[in-house]
Amino acid sequence: MITQRRVVLVAMAVGAYVLSTVALVRAPFAWFAVYFHEMAHGLAALVTGGSIVALELNFDGSGSLTHSGSAVRALVAFAGYPGSVLCGAALFLAAVGNRRRSGIIALVGTLGVLATALLWARDLETWIVCGGIAAVLALTAWSGRLGVARWALAFIGVYAIVAGTLAPLALVGSGVGHNDANTLAQELLLPSALWVAAWVAIGVLVFWGLLRRPR
Repeated sequence: MITQRRVVLVAMAVGAYVLSTVALVRAPFAWFAVYFHEMAHGLAALVTGGSIVALELNFDGSGSLTHSGSAVRALVAFAGYPGSVLCGAALFLAAVGNRRRSGIIALVGTLGVLATALLWARDLETWIVCGGIAAVLALTAWSGRLGVARWALAFIGVYAIVAGTLAPLALVGSGVGHNDANTLAQELLLPSALWVAAWVAIGVLVFWGLLRRPR
């Protein structure tokens, strides 16, 4: 049975893909995806005994995270794209779920983004991007009864899923340059295309899980 939530989810995914091709307007949505991606790297570094040195987020939706000391560099390299997908799914579920719970999650997210900025942002551009992300989450937490804010958050979540699923495809045939797929290939001696396929598969499975999830 096709439910309204599934139709909305598919429509948002199509809209997110179209939006991702329009450079002038995609950047604010890409901020969330790249923040999730980079902080997933950071969390993986922390849980494997490393530390985060600096977080850099750019107005154009790109970013990087500098870390050191991780005992499992491969896990750190792998975590970025699945992190974006899983955080996006969590945002979507929070937005379309219980209003009180979604407000609490948005508030916790606001505080989390501000904390990461305080700890690891080293430049004004990163501060502004983190401030924009925190402002959207705070608005959602504050305006729990405003459907527009909650559905905007849901769309941002879906955008993060789409970005985390499709962005790895750009790494196919990227040669020996520095990126997550090539880092994994060097660390684990398995071709970079295998890791790209794994990331895409994770994204598809998460999206499918949201489609199949009971109301």
